[in-house]
Amino acid sequence: MSGEARNTKDSVNSPSSANQSGIGRSPWLAATVCGGVGFVVFQFWGNAVRGYIDTSSVFWWWGWQWFNPASESQHGPLVLGVAIWLAWRNLAKDGKRQSEQSLAPAVLAMFAGLGIHLLGYAVQQTRISIAAVMLFAWGVMRLGGGSRWGSAVMFPLGLLIFAVPVGVLDAVGFHLRLGVIATTELIAGLAGIELVRNGTQLFSPDGSYQYDVAAACSGMRSLMAMLALSAIMGYIGPRTWWRRSVVFLLAFPLTFLGNVVRISAIVFAGEWFGQGAGELVHDWAGFIVFVIVLGGVQWASNTLEESDHTGSSTSLTEPDQSGAPRVCHHNGDKLIPPRMRVAVLVWGWRGWARLEGLSVWRCWAARLRRGSLWRRMD
Repeated sequence: MSGEARNTKDSVNSPSSANQSGIGRSPWLAATVCGGVGFVVFQFWGNAVRGYIDTSSVFWWWGWQWFNPASESQHGPLVLGVAIWLAWRNLAKDGKRQSEQSLAPAVLAMFAGLGIHLLGYAVQQTRISIAAVMLFAWGVMRLGGGSRWGSAVMFPLGLLIFAVPVGVLDAVGFHLRLGVIATTELIAGLAGIELVRNGTQLFSPDGSYQYDVAAACSGMRSLMAMLALSAIMGYIGPRTWWRRSVVFLLAFPLTFLGNVVRISAIVFAGEWFGQGAGELVHDWAGFIVFVIVLGGVQWASNTLEESDHTGSSTSLTEPDQSGAPRVCHHNGDKLIPPRMRVAVLVWGWRGWARLEGLSVWRCWAARLRRGSLWRRMD
């Protein structure tokens, strides 16, 4: 009798029985309720700024920026699509792994998200509320799917930070623009080209060509897009986080280099063939940045991935036909097939082509409206 009572007590205190009551019995139902409450909060009390976007929804405010050329965040829908694919990929890869149910991380993330949103609402900074949306969404996924879903959606949700409008970084872009202009002037001087720099303007001493490097050419838009692509390439390439960080951080110097090459090509074309040639190079030279950054990131990712596989290779001892031990080396499998890597590059190319194509047509339309050769490189 006492043994039966003891077994009953053990079964009640076991984790499996605990998950059969309350939230553990229907986690996705609880996650749906919490997600619905969060949606109502962010939809109707998500945005306190009613200036140029008259909406109370943080979702509408964020999505509107993706289709506003002045926000320079047209790559937002592309980042969202890749984030969804990465979450699906991670869940498919860990499909057989047991998921640990724990309320503490999920509840803490959701309450922290609401607290951060309250701060952003009070100081009228919708970008802070967008970060709160990501944290709250992770808490909902963690509540519904346990540790498996929490791990699977952590990076995809973090990737959405690159889809947030970067207008707040105009000051950083200004200094980046000055650095690109100064470096271009140095390169032109080394090539024997006389170039006059006045602030953000570059022109020849005889006035045969003159360009004004506008804010859009500072590299901030290309930097955010390239950072997103570098983060994706690093995530699906090397296994260790320090190697992924190296791949990601390479986007900073490579983006700067790409913009220097682009502006230098415009100056060289203007020096050799006149103002019109420089304008034509500007209109179509945006792909130079893409090729330099993604080429360098892809090379670094492949190099670090090969060293990662070499370092993580395991040695197993197996007997041969004579009974003597034989050492067999097994390299780890790649995290992603080459065709998937190519798909990411194609996505980046098409996205960049779309952005640059819109920029080119806006440039030509503005030129026709002005009716003059003087133009800003925007």
